[in-house]
Amino acid sequence: MNVSEALREIRNKTNDRDEVGMDDEELLAYFNEAVTFISNYLVSINSPIMIQEIEVSTEGTTLPADYIKPAGLYPVRITGNTIQSLEDGPVTMRCFVGYPKTPLDGEIVVRNEGLIRAAIRLASIYVSNQQELDVSQDKVLLAELQNAILAAVGAPVPTQA
Repeated sequence: MNVSEALREIRNKTNDRDEVGMDDEELLAYFNEAVTFISNYLVSINSPIMIQEIEVSTEGTTLPADYIKPAGLYPVRITGNTIQSLEDGPVTMRCFVGYPKTPLDGEIVVRNEGLIRAAIRLASIYVSNQQELDVSQDKVLLAELQNAILAAVGAPVPTQA
């Protein structure tokens, strides 16, 4: 799916088919915020789809742009945006990396259709709640979105007790 299709769906869900409410850049900001939420949620449940391997040298390696945290214990030192191996020779390290921001003229970097749908839904909620102060439904909506994200990545969805 490309960005224009996602933005069109957000407009449809927020009844802004005539494009009078927000411009594309504002909608994209909400969409990217939703993707960041999904990335952070997946990392919080230690989802393996967010893991990337990097080679860390003793001289130092630049961290991936959307690095979040290591996926395990490694003999490394992180200083600023650089990571350095504390052992002789390079170390292959697994780390959690979030999805990067999607540019207006690019493709959506999330490849899982279920996660894209969850991001569109969350972005639509952000847009709809932009001017609203009543957030009483947010807890229920958040639980529904978290279950949709879990289902999209094949993780067990908690049952209601």
